[in-house]
Amino acid sequence: MLFLLLASCTKDPEPEVVLEKPVEKKVIYQVFAAKDYSPALFDKVQTTVTLTVGAVANKTGTFTKIWDTTLNGHIRTFPQFDQKIQIEKTFTLVESAEKLQVAKSVRYDDNGQIQQSASFEPVPTGTNIFLMGVGL
Repeated sequence: MLFLLLASCTKDPEPEVVLEKPVEKKVIYQVFAAKDYSPALFDKVQTTVTLTVGAVANKTGTFTKIWDTTLNGHIRTFPQFDQKIQIEKTFTLVESAEKLQVAKSVRYDDNGQIQQSASFEPVPTGTNIFLMGVGL
């Protein structure tokens, strides 16, 4: 009888852990002059463009930079839209654990007078190609 009692007491099977597959996300930056900078007013304007991609942990909100680059030059060295600078990067992540965040920062130095702007955008879940235009 003890045998029957022991035989009927079985452990519940361990739940099967399903691991999410990493996904690839492509980020495309397009950098271009948004207007004509040929007037003398722009003779001394130097420009710094910083592009950054990072991952934000879903549980903690911690940001980790995974790529960045900086473009420097006179405002007139940046091409018009039809000849834009295009930078494409691909990143792999697990969407249940982290979210890709894309950022741009533009700094203008007009003979010591500084103007700066920046923006940060999360890449929506399920989006595999993300385009960020950077019009100067």
